[in-house]
Amino acid sequence: MYNQDPLLTTNPRDILIFFLFFLCFSVIFLAKRKEDLYTGLLSSLKRREDDAERKLFEISVLQEISDRISYSLDIQKIAEIIIDSVRELFEYSSASYLVKTQKSLALRLHANDRVGPAYISEVKKRMLASFYEVADPQAHNFPIDERITGLMVDQASGLLPKTFFNVPLVIFGNVLGVLTIAAVSESTYDEEDMIILYRIAKRATRAVENLQIVLAEEKGKIETAVESLTDGVVMVSSDMLLTVVNPAAKRLLGLDPQKELSIIEVYEALRGKADLREILKETVKVKKIEISEILKDDKYLQLYASPVKRGEETIGAVLLIHDITKDKEIQKMREDFTHMMVHELRAPLTVIHGMSDTLIKRQQQLDLEMARKMYDQINQSSYSMLGVVSNLLNIAKMEAGKFELLKKLSSISDFIKKEVEFFKVKADEKKISLNINLPKDDLKVSFDEEKLSLVLNNLISNAIKFTDTGSVEVGVYAEGDFVKVYVRDSGIGIAKSDQSKLFSKFEQIKTAASSKGTGLGLVVAKGVVEAHGGSIWVESEVGKGARFVFTLPLN
Repeated sequence: MYNQDPLLTTNPRDILIFFLFFLCFSVIFLAKRKEDLYTGLLSSLKRREDDAERKLFEISVLQEISDRISYSLDIQKIAEIIIDSVRELFEYSSASYLVKTQKSLALRLHANDRVGPAYISEVKKRMLASFYEVADPQAHNFPIDERITGLMVDQASGLLPKTFFNVPLVIFGNVLGVLTIAAVSESTYDEEDMIILYRIAKRATRAVENLQIVLAEEKGKIETAVESLTDGVVMVSSDMLLTVVNPAAKRLLGLDPQKELSIIEVYEALRGKADLREILKETVKVKKIEISEILKDDKYLQLYASPVKRGEETIGAVLLIHDITKDKEIQKMREDFTHMMVHELRAPLTVIHGMSDTLIKRQQQLDLEMARKMYDQINQSSYSMLGVVSNLLNIAKMEAGKFELLKKLSSISDFIKKEVEFFKVKADEKKISLNINLPKDDLKVSFDEEKLSLVLNNLISNAIKFTDTGSVEVGVYAEGDFVKVYVRDSGIGIAKSDQSKLFSKFEQIKTAASSKGTGLGLVVAKGVVEAHGGSIWVESEVGKGARFVFTLPLN
């Protein structure tokens, strides 16, 4: 007669079809959720790779600005511009300039009359004397780079300059050169002429000073940006001289942050990992190079090298060092998440498949008690699967801002009594005392009973799971504008270093693959409590149990 039991009169094929449908739903949902979790991450990583080349280009501007500044302060160019501008203002036998460059003294004389060697020698002598006096006495040791332009020199001419005046070229208070106007006739120029030439020189040098200020500001901005980049930047000139190495590069390469480095020290930092010398040499040959992954100490590094160009000319190379350690960790989390989901779903699905298969094939041989046990196992396994899916769905809703609460004013004490009652059997099975500590006066709180049940069930379940002997206590009390609900156990406790990780989704995913359960229950609990306007935390020491507390606002 046991075959007439309602459970056994249900067609086992219908049961199997139901659970297969449930399985399909779960797999589709988890696949979609997995895609949602990591599609954004992968897109972000791809964008970072695409941005590397743009960063390299921006960094190369530093070198270009330095070159422009050097060019703008090319005093020879300034002097030549001035000399060209005065040809229509004065009659002169020669217009000259003498300026100090990095390696020599540059002397240029433009002859407007056919003058001879004696004239040129005298002008040169006076210019040098003037320059040594007002500019740099140490310049005596500099070689002189001399060039004569204009009319041909008359070797037979014995004329000497009879009128002669100098105008200093001053940039930011530093005399960098002198201009000289000379003539073979006497009293050719008056004071007004000298004032005009002085004004022209002053205007030209002032324009250069203004340009220098603008360029220096821009250079400072870019240098600040390079200095503050989290990515390492190493820049070399075309002859492999180190021109830029920012603090991030020193940190990632394990170099002394306070020390002035040479390119050799940079090379040595990655010896055995990557041949930076060869990479930068190849890059200067207009070849972009990418090295996807290098393990340096405890960091994973990604290198991008690109040539630095000025027009069509390659003037150096820049190396961008990107720390991908976090990316690697997230990739590992992804693998752990997949493993965790497979593990969490495979066990209940195995039970469902085995039990339903037995019910189909051996229906007539099963007695009522055995059939009930199989249905109970199927039910528990499907409940376990539903818990995994529900946790993921709740987290997805929280992250999307679609987690809605249906709050109503209720007795928090009555709610706790009902939730604790559900765990009495489980506590008795482990011979653990499950106690309630409620206030004398009932507390009315506005909360979503279904959602808050997720929080309390998770806390009580964990407390029983991690307590072998002793007790678990659930209590509530009012403090200020909040109600505090706690679950205290006498279990194994939680290390201080691990407490901050308990409510983090990614930390849970990272550790759950090697433990039982998804570890996402506390993540859901945190979201539910915060949605109510409260907070949740843990107080614990290893070996001394744990006390989880969450708050709810009083009405």
